[in-house]
Amino acid sequence: MKQQQAILAFINAGGLEDLEFVNSIEYGRSLEVPPPIYDAYHFKSGFSVGNISFFFSESNRKWIIKSFHRDDACGPTIMEFALRKAGLLPACLEGSE
Repeated sequence: MKQQQAILAFINAGGLEDLEFVNSIEYGRSLEVPPPIYDAYHFKSGFSVGNISFFFSESNRKWIIKSFHRDDACGPTIMEFALRKAGLLPACLEGSE
C-alpha cells in the first residue's frame, strides 16, 4: 500500500516529465467485457526514462495503473546526453546511441 501511495504522490507532484504517447491497446487480460483500452506513454523523470500505462475500469469506476517502470531500453538516458554534451562521456561509450 505504501508503494502505491508513493507512486500516486510522485505522479501528482509532476514527476512525469515530457510525456510522449506511445499507443492505445485493448487489455486482453481483463475480465471486463468489453476489455478496457489502456494508454501507454514514455516519460522522463530527472535522469531516468520510463513507461506508464493505465486504463479506466468500468466495473469498479476507477483509474488503474497497469504498468509503471523505468525503461533503459528507450535509448540513451538524460545523464548520457548531459555527459556527452559536457565532454565527460567515457571513451568506451562514445558513439553509442
